Amino acid sequence: MIRLIVAAIALIIMSIGFAHAGTVRNIEIYEYGIYDSPEGIDVGLSRQGVVNTELDHIELLQSTRTVVAQIGVQFGFRFRITGSPDGAPVPITIVMKFPEPGIAALNSTRRFVDDDFSYVQAMNSEDFYTFTFDRAEEMVPGLWTFEVWVGDRKFGEETFNVILPPIS
Repeated sequence: MIRLIVAAIALIIMSIGFAHAGTVRNIEIYEYGIYDSPEGIDVGLSRQGVVNTELDHIELLQSTRTVVAQIGVQFGFRFRITGSPDGAPVPITIVMKFPEPGIAALNSTRRFVDDDFSYVQAMNSEDFYTFTFDRAEEMVPGLWTFEVWVGDRKFGEETFNVILPPIS
């Protein structure tokens, strides 16, 4: 009898959680390139310790997948989340893949080639992800890939070819 009551309570709790969850149909990456933005607010750290900054908005300066690595250059993409119900919370994970030898978090010498962070965004909204070169140690040439995941499903990715500036 106790098991039946516990099972019934568990089913009720799970159904409440599922009632608020949404169904993502698609995540469309519709813009990419080099951006500009006002200063943001640091809101946390990625799994590897990279500071995540929340920005009010970004402005596309150049649509390109080739990025010249220089301090202050900000690159990334905009995406649209579609599904139902409208406004439902969607747990987004951004997975970042860096070329060898990888990058290091601020105040660390340990390099890594992948990282991720998660946050919640509303269903049927638009969002963006950008990376800004703040330190010379981050400017690693090669292919940089940013993936957008919901749960265990990858919905999109954008790859950039980061190159070093010409030597004068």
